[in-house]
Amino acid sequence: MSSVLYEYSAPTALINFRSVIAMSIVGEAKGVIEIVVKGVQWLAGKRDPVRLQAQRLINAFEAHHIARQQIARLLPESLNVSSIGFSSADNLRGSVSPRLLDWASEYLKLSRSWLDGISEQPHVRIDHYKDEERYSSWLRERLLVEPDVNRHIVVWATEIPKLSWSNAPGYLTIAYVETGASLDGAELSRYWLLSYQWPADHVPCVESMLKIVRLARDLDIMVVGRLVNARTLGRLERGRLFAPQVARAEGRLWHPEDIS
Repeated sequence: MSSVLYEYSAPTALINFRSVIAMSIVGEAKGVIEIVVKGVQWLAGKRDPVRLQAQRLINAFEAHHIARQQIARLLPESLNVSSIGFSSADNLRGSVSPRLLDWASEYLKLSRSWLDGISEQPHVRIDHYKDEERYSSWLRERLLVEPDVNRHIVVWATEIPKLSWSNAPGYLTIAYVETGASLDGAELSRYWLLSYQWPADHVPCVESMLKIVRLARDLDIMVVGRLVNARTLGRLERGRLFAPQVARAEGRLWHPEDIS
């Protein structure tokens, strides 16, 4: 009697299913690791406020597309911190000084109190809700202070707002942006937020936004609208994301002056 040897091979669909499961497990593991790392950094900052200052400074530059190994190249001669110093918060901790934080705050146009770990809002807020005269004065001042940079205003929203009561979710976030040279031909954009947690479904907020748009047009400042994921915009408003990170997540273009 002859024997027959059968070779079993798993169906392709089963193999693919197992691959998907494996990839999912790896992805979830990475997510857990990221949460753990952020948790460790947060606890370290709670225990050591100087380390928190160092970590926030590094995070801010990286969010603005400047790698930590590049920061030392931007320093004025009066500040002497090596590239190794910027390689980690632990290494930078011993070099943190009021002058270094003052410089970083001015260079990136960030809140000094945020760098100190006191505030949870990294960006400078120029919120003059319903007061277009103060917005006008501030914008004109920026034109005088930085006459040679490229500038524009971006209005972020989760969906196009209306000049009527609606159920539009999330926020209406207005950012003023100045863009100039940085390193190796790259450009650096600095952001100021011209609103603070304006509800997208609140007509007075929409009207105030339109007044800012008209002011900008009168000053030859370009204005664009961009749709952004609600979670992303919410994290920006709560101080959990930087504006350039939101800019990288921008979606469809819309025109603020055309809303009705």
